[in-house]
Amino acid sequence: MSGQRLILTYLIAVLALVAVPLVAVLAVSVAVSPEAIESGTVQLTEPCPLRAAGEPCATCGLTRSFTAMSRAQLSRAWAYNRLGPPLYLATWLGLAGVVALIVRLLRLARSPTPGVPSPPEDA
Repeated sequence: MSGQRLILTYLIAVLALVAVPLVAVLAVSVAVSPEAIESGTVQLTEPCPLRAAGEPCATCGLTRSFTAMSRAQLSRAWAYNRLGPPLYLATWLGLAGVVALIVRLLRLARSPTPGVPSPPEDA
C-alpha cells in the first residue's frame, strides 16, 4: 500500500470514529421520547448535581430537547433547553459533513493514482 493510500485509509478510519457518536446521539433522540424521560421510564443519565443543588446548568434538558427535535416539536425543544435546537442542527450538519468527506476520501483511495479523483462512472 502506498503512503498516500495509507494516509487516506487512516483519515477514513478517524472520520468513521467521529461519525459513531454523532449517529449514536441522533439514534437515541429518535428512539426515546421526551415523555419517557420526564416520567422516569427511561433514565439516560444520573440526575444533575447542579440542578439538585439549586444551581443553573447549561446542559439540563438537552436530551429532552434533542428528542423533541426528532419529533419536529420545535417549541417544546426550545422550552427544554435553548441550546438544543441549534446543537441538534449542528449534529446533523456535522454528520452530513463527515459522511461527505468519507465518501470523497473513499473515491480518492480507489483512484488509480491516489490523490487524483477517478472520473465519474457514467462518463
